[in-house]
Amino acid sequence: MTNTEPVWIEGTLHIVQIIFYLIGSYAACVGLNRWKYEISGKTRYELAKALLNQTYIIRDTIRRTLNTVVFPYEYPNKNNEEAINDYECDRYVYSNRLEKLKKDTIKYYLLKLEAEAVYQKESIKYIESLIDLINDLQKYLVEKVFITPSLYKDRATFEHLLESQKNEVDNKLEDIIRNLERYFKSEIAGRR
Repeated sequence: MTNTEPVWIEGTLHIVQIIFYLIGSYAACVGLNRWKYEISGKTRYELAKALLNQTYIIRDTIRRTLNTVVFPYEYPNKNNEEAINDYECDRYVYSNRLEKLKKDTIKYYLLKLEAEAVYQKESIKYIESLIDLINDLQKYLVEKVFITPSLYKDRATFEHLLESQKNEVDNKLEDIIRNLERYFKSEIAGRR
């Protein structure tokens, strides 16, 4: 054996080692990119699911808020049956309903902020239209229910106002929800 053989073998081993390092680095990059893609997909999926869920919660809360039927458990004093048509009791009930709507809207707004970072502007447009509808509804309720107590002198007029608002809001709400469902259900199915 000569001294040149170990140098040749040692050089070949270094080349093979470098090839293995390159293959390992390539595999690591591919794996990390795939992991990043999966995490991104999972985030989009979970956010779409949360947005749709909160949209349905808000829809139910809006319908509950505009419901003219007031249940006895909603009154401040459950045992006082004489106060069922009293202005202050109704105001208390609608105040609580409006407060629940505000809390649900805050949750929805937080999801909207997250969606702005993840989704396209088209989806944000639908989310903002729902928030605008909620803000208009809250303004209407504050003006009609809390500022105008004279409406309670004629309960039928008050109920008519709420019913007409309910019909108008329901139509807008269904359009918004249909658009949100179309967009986010395709996100959940993974088509976008």
